[in-house]
Amino acid sequence: MVNKQEGKWVVPNPQVPRTFGTMNIVFGGLLLLLGVGYIALWVIMPYYTRPIMAQAVQQQADRKAQRETKLADLKRQEDAAKTKEGKESFQTQRENLEKDVEPDMSELMELSNWNVFSDLRLAIYYCTELGTGILLNLLAVVSGVGLLGLAEWARRLAVGAAWAKIVRWVAMTIVTMVLVLPITTQKMEKVYSKMNLPRGGGSGPIAAVGMAQMQAIGGAIFMVFSAVIASIYPGLSIWFLTRPQARAACMARLPLNPLDPGDGPGEPT
Repeated sequence: MVNKQEGKWVVPNPQVPRTFGTMNIVFGGLLLLLGVGYIALWVIMPYYTRPIMAQAVQQQADRKAQRETKLADLKRQEDAAKTKEGKESFQTQRENLEKDVEPDMSELMELSNWNVFSDLRLAIYYCTELGTGILLNLLAVVSGVGLLGLAEWARRLAVGAAWAKIVRWVAMTIVTMVLVLPITTQKMEKVYSKMNLPRGGGSGPIAAVGMAQMQAIGGAIFMVFSAVIASIYPGLSIWFLTRPQARAACMARLPLNPLDPGDGPGEPT
């Protein structure tokens, strides 16, 4: 005859859900403020960057005009020189000045004014990223308030939101690799090429393509690192809030039967 194993009662540990409830309120609230800050940044930043870059482009145009005037003056002095040494001296000065070309800032100006919403694909990505982030952090705050009261629905909401955050970061990383980085890399390559950086892998200055690709690799590494770091707290939330002691602490607030409004003693395992 096989003995039926008896269930064991788990001693509730209310400190676990209350601790994560407090952290959900704090972290969720801070991230909500960060999301609002990003929205404000998108709206306000162009009004600050455009005048600054316009002034920089104007200054470059003035320097270019002065340079052209000086080149013309050196050419005129070279033609008017009576001696061979004089001609060679003015010629050397002119050639050195011709080689000293400033990077073209017009493309950088365009980049600084580049609105992510000008590209529909990036607009959808950033709106989705920001919208889901605000929603999940709002759910984290709501679940945190409920966890302070040891509500079972709050524990389940906190676990669900934590899983959703991990899935969101995985999806963001994949989309960044296959969509965002190719678009931004192409844009940066155009900027560097316009700033007189040679294409290809010559022995001159760093190639425009190489610089853009290095930035793309750095962006990919940063995205993966951010996803790993950002998933630590949701992972800990899932682990601790699904432990029997935490579940028992929240379920202890549930009545043992629909007609009994009192607290239950715990959760059997």
